[in-house]
This record gives sequence, C-alpha cells and structure tokens, in this order.
Amino acid sequence: MTGGRRWKGGRGGQGRRPLDGIAATLAIALGAVTISIAQQPNPNAPANFIKVQAPVIALTHARVIDGTGAAARENQTVVIRDGNIASASAAAAPAGATVVDLPHRSRRTCRSRAPR
Repeated sequence: MTGGRRWKGGRGGQGRRPLDGIAATLAIALGAVTISIAQQPNPNAPANFIKVQAPVIALTHARVIDGTGAAARENQTVVIRDGNIASASAAAAPAGATVVDLPHRSRRTCRSRAPR
C-alpha cells in the first residue's frame, strides 16, 4: 500500500484508529450527562417540609394533645429549641424566639419517651 493513512493494529496498543479519541470523549460526556440527571433533588428531604428555620421557635396559641388521654390544653406555647420540643406551657414566648401563631390548630406531642 502506498500513500494514505494506515492503521497499525495489533498487540500492545501499537497504533491507534483515528476515531478512538472521539469515541472516548463521547463516552465520558455521556457518562457525565447520566450522572447529572441521576442527581436530582430528593422530594422527601426534610428541608422540603421545614417552613421556619431558627434555633428557637415558639408556637403560640396552640392546642396541645399529649397522647396520655388527658384533655387537650388550649392556648399553649410550644417552644422548640434546636429541633427538639423544650417545653409546652401557658407561658409567653421566650425572648429572641421566632414566633409562629397557630390559632385553631392542634399539635401532638409525645410524652411516652423519657426526656433527654
């Protein structure tokens, strides 16, 4: 054979086909697209259900049902500190707390677990 480009196939990787580089580039690009599609946000992530983000939150004018069979308590203030219920009483909201007014709504607290 004379002239033109000749592929020197064989063992040991001697010589390369001209399209090897393009095929490798396309494979990498397709893999990157597949990974980016697979990493869609989780619709069930806790952050999707949190409306108020603060270290101390006071839910005021809440009806508290403690799950023990006792009567529901009206006009209570439920204080949430660092994601845990700190108190549920008729006291006013603590200073510096983010206040969420909840008239005519019920919140259930669980008293069956030992306090932390």
